[in-house]
Amino acid sequence: LMLSAPFVATCLPRAKMASLPYTPLNPLLLELLFIHLVFPLPEQLQKTRVNTMTNDVIPGVEAQWHNILAKPHESLVAHTWHVLSRLADQVRLHPTLAAEIETPALWHWLYWGTFLHDFGKCATGFQAVLKAQGRTRRWGYRHEALSLAFVDWLFPHGDVNRVPVIAVIACHHKDADQIIKQYAANDSDYPEDDMAGQMVAEVRPADQLILYRWLSACGWEWATALGFAPYISQVSMPTEAKAKATIQAGAVHRAIEDLRGYSTNITFNDNHRAAQLGMLLRGMILIADHAGSAESHDEPFAALDLPSPDRMAKLFKPGTTRHEHQKQAATSGLGSAMLIAPTGSGKTEAALLWLDHQASLDGVPPARVFYVLPYQASMNAMYQRLGRSWDKKQIGLQHGHAQQALYFAALESELSTEEAGANAKINEELSRLHRFPLNVQSPYQMLKSPYQVKGHEALFSSFQGGRFIFDEIHAYEPERLALIGRFIAFLRRYAAARFFIMSATMPTHVRQVLREAIPDLHLIVATPETFNDFKRHRVHLLQGLLSDSETLERIRTDAEQGKSILVCCNMVRRAKEIHALLQSQLPGHSIILVHSRFNSEDRSKKEKMIMDAVGVDSRGTRNGQKPIVVATQVVEVSLNIDMDTLYTELAPLEALLQRFGRVNRSRPKADRILADVYVVRQQPDAVKYIYKSADLLDATLSRLEMINGQPIDENAVSEWLDQIYAGAALDSWREAYQQSAAQFDRDILGTLKPFATSSETEKLFYQMFNGVEVLPEAAYPEYLDCLKRHEYLKASALLVPLSWGQYAQLVKARKAGQETIEEGREKYPVYTVAATYSSENGLDIEGALQSDTPMEAD
Repeated sequence: LMLSAPFVATCLPRAKMASLPYTPLNPLLLELLFIHLVFPLPEQLQKTRVNTMTNDVIPGVEAQWHNILAKPHESLVAHTWHVLSRLADQVRLHPTLAAEIETPALWHWLYWGTFLHDFGKCATGFQAVLKAQGRTRRWGYRHEALSLAFVDWLFPHGDVNRVPVIAVIACHHKDADQIIKQYAANDSDYPEDDMAGQMVAEVRPADQLILYRWLSACGWEWATALGFAPYISQVSMPTEAKAKATIQAGAVHRAIEDLRGYSTNITFNDNHRAAQLGMLLRGMILIADHAGSAESHDEPFAALDLPSPDRMAKLFKPGTTRHEHQKQAATSGLGSAMLIAPTGSGKTEAALLWLDHQASLDGVPPARVFYVLPYQASMNAMYQRLGRSWDKKQIGLQHGHAQQALYFAALESELSTEEAGANAKINEELSRLHRFPLNVQSPYQMLKSPYQVKGHEALFSSFQGGRFIFDEIHAYEPERLALIGRFIAFLRRYAAARFFIMSATMPTHVRQVLREAIPDLHLIVATPETFNDFKRHRVHLLQGLLSDSETLERIRTDAEQGKSILVCCNMVRRAKEIHALLQSQLPGHSIILVHSRFNSEDRSKKEKMIMDAVGVDSRGTRNGQKPIVVATQVVEVSLNIDMDTLYTELAPLEALLQRFGRVNRSRPKADRILADVYVVRQQPDAVKYIYKSADLLDATLSRLEMINGQPIDENAVSEWLDQIYAGAALDSWREAYQQSAAQFDRDILGTLKPFATSSETEKLFYQMFNGVEVLPEAAYPEYLDCLKRHEYLKASALLVPLSWGQYAQLVKARKAGQETIEEGREKYPVYTVAATYSSENGLDIEGALQSDTPMEAD
């Protein structure tokens, strides 16, 4: 801290300086006194330095370097060490990534860019905000822009490594165009209008010296300690005098111009290699920075425990004979595979065997595994199921908008005093999005990446080297399947991803489009003997509607005989009607209603009740009365349940087969008898709002008429589907698929670029996929309390999902609207509805409308 008298003169009034007797020691003493009084070391750092700030924990660090803060209770040195530690995890998870993208300098750029990324936080104004603890306003500049002033220390103008490092630093919060717009060179005649100049003026020589000596002493020492040394190169630094001279507004302006030239027009259409690299540069710094900012910043990113003979032994009980398709999955070659096997024949186990075998062939576990399912209920159930094979701390569950709210908060934040206290909690929850080695999610969570939702580069980076298991891929309409198929092809090309795709029903036209996406897809089909062994259902067609008295009497009789019954409807309104009718006819019976209009907390409770009563894994422990479950389409690929019989409305054959699969699901072969499943012929008029093709339903009914009263031959199902999807029905399907695929390639994948967020495609994404999550008016006070406590995930549990069409009907009836809740300096948009909500029946939007207008289905 040998600091000059001129600097002290800038800190103290001239009159006071003049009144002090001058000695060579006075300037140093005055400055030390000034630093201690004006910028005291926060109490938390003083208390924790022994534990978390010592040289034993962070190599090569001098104690006084911790005087510069990154967060209210964390020094810049400590924060940078934590972020680099989490970046080092990414190197361990992706050891061959740089070679795969033919960019040997990838980790070199990321390491040095990350080291410098928060240097701009040294500004006196930023430090004042942190140290004031709520007694001052938000800093008016962007710290990452000021950090660019230090790039010349390592990579001066003309250095080949300069521009990628600038991109890492500049875009670890804001998009490139926002930083460029604010901090590019100012043509004004008034220098005071130059924001870069204003920021640079806030860099104290004392802090500049600390940053220089820290970087000089620790840059390579940390690289060695954290395992970066084999992947990066050492860099040279200028002398202290030359380094001091480089911290000018011009250094920021030059860096901004370099960023402008690099980040413009690097879409995958224009330059796919540059776009891929840019996605990884920004994605990796986002992942590392969020994790390094969380309270659990010392918790490393781990790979999934693969291969694991012990875990696989738990998956198969002693004496269990593996099916042939499971054996094939466990021995298939390096690459992707597609499995067609009957429901209940161990497709999930086959997928896990494939995962183990791929890891054995690679010699390393996969960086990340994604188990992809179409419905929230199925995701919840799979999360619980996989939790029996792995520690749940290794498994993430992603659906809904809660995580997106965290992205908004973290990416937009510049640490206002109001949000400083919540910042650690936000980052804690946010970091978990990429921390889990095994993630259960919907394909729509994946599609946030090509639709350029905020943080999309981090998603893309987490997909690198990923293994994707797609369960029941038949469940998607052709328009949605096109987007999934095209993105699968994209990930195969640009992320070295592999896929295991499985279904009980796979018609030829679906196989064809999947082979287009993955040309080397290995096909695994269960043997005819296995299909015959899993012949479990006898189908019966009934006249009239599901609500007709004759059908309700059948259900009542089965219930009184002690059977567990699944009743499946095509619309929420119909499910609620049937539920009410059965309650009136069967008082005292356990009748559980399940549909899409429950909040996540109530859905989870209902699912637990059902699983405890009729879950496959609960067999042998069941007691008490068997339930009647009244459900919508959400049950088709969701709960792993085993019920005695089914009554269902007509639907496309592949949907019906999934409903049948919830009955007589996994009983021992010796005990298995054919279970009766019932399909009613007549449909309410509103069914046209759900299934677009009446011809498809007619063809399904015609096929079922041929086997009325007979067992269902699982081995013949694919042939039946090919017969149904023929002629005009097949032409319609292909046209819808091709149009959607072409538009996605052109407008979404073709415009995908790094360092940017597209508000147009982001808005389109939420309208197309996630729909809208609404807050019932009665839950408003509790929701507000959750926001005040920064409990964002708990707040999201109060929201109820609706389609945009349903929401539009409520808006038209003046029963819904959008509000903005202001909490401190932050604003939280929320969609509210004036509709009754109950934990038994869910959200009553029909009652809110008080109209006979047909509502959209799930």
